[in-house]
Amino acid sequence: MRTLKKILTVLIIITIVSSCYLTIQASANVNTSNLANLTPINGSPEYVIFNNINYINKKDWSDYTNNIILSDQNEYKDFFNNQNNTNNNIGLFNIKSASLVSLYSISLDKLVDYTDLSDYSQSSTDLVAFIEGLNYNVINDNDAYSHNGINYRLIILESIGNQWKVVEESVAPSSLICKYATNLNSNNSLVSPNSVIPPPDSIIVPKTIRVYRNATKTVDVVNFTTYCQCVLPNEWIPSWSAQSLEAGAFAVKAIGWYRVLHPKYPGLGYDIKDTTADQVYKPNSSYASTNNALSQISSQGLFDSNGCVLCAAYNAGTVGVVGNEYSGVMSQNGSEILANEGCNDYYICGYYYDMSDKSLDDVMFETVTN
Repeated sequence: MRTLKKILTVLIIITIVSSCYLTIQASANVNTSNLANLTPINGSPEYVIFNNINYINKKDWSDYTNNIILSDQNEYKDFFNNQNNTNNNIGLFNIKSASLVSLYSISLDKLVDYTDLSDYSQSSTDLVAFIEGLNYNVINDNDAYSHNGINYRLIILESIGNQWKVVEESVAPSSLICKYATNLNSNNSLVSPNSVIPPPDSIIVPKTIRVYRNATKTVDVVNFTTYCQCVLPNEWIPSWSAQSLEAGAFAVKAIGWYRVLHPKYPGLGYDIKDTTADQVYKPNSSYASTNNALSQISSQGLFDSNGCVLCAAYNAGTVGVVGNEYSGVMSQNGSEILANEGCNDYYICGYYYDMSDKSLDDVMFETVTN
């Protein structure tokens, strides 16, 4: 039965990707002039998006930074003032010119599969999201974060003091692009003739991950296994039960992997932060127990029911409380309770992620290539 389910899942994925590709090809002759001539309302989220593209073209990094949420502005200032980033064409410095060719609004309830909204306002009137199709002309076409042609971004803005600020502009997952591709033909959302849907997620575990170090204001290129080893003991208590730690290992590994595939900070040239904004990473902090948990699941990865690396989420939860089943968010304390009740790591992951906003059906534990 499980084998049949996997075969059906693969067939569904092939059908979705194929239909998405055909949709893009069918849209190849769409005229983008309507979007190019669109004048957004002053003070609207779209106005901020259009302005930021103009700031990229003018290299006006001061005004660009002012459109970012206040808590992140110092990181942008540090980035723009770092001569090494300029000299090596890192992040936004790799972009010679940019233009907006597509913009599609996404409701918040559609976003939970693709990013963690817990740090942002949960009010629909305070938070808005779009898929951007940005046509870039870049210096280095082999860059991990931007390339010549269409680059899709998931941009989220929050209204703070009657001003819209960018809280996230991450690389949009192919599944999200594909889901909305059939809607990219409206008057305010057009597909470029050169639009290309990225390939589906790979089962090859990343070799490295680029981590922003908050304390040093630098970016470290970290071996992916080492990264997981130095995250898990800072997110799960190393003395907890082996099955709780292994469930945590699946979640930690999935989040890191997801952000290598879909970097959260492409404009700044890194995949993930070392803080609770993403996952707490501390170099040289590994423990034998958490290393063993990661070793036990090293040949497997956590995928959603469509075969994509799970955009996992977890939080501390409440001591003594398991947490909600099928919630899409693993409770760290709850995982220990379930482990002490005799549940294994697969059950614990399934308890929180199966049939949730993270996975329509049961999550899958696939064999992966390291």
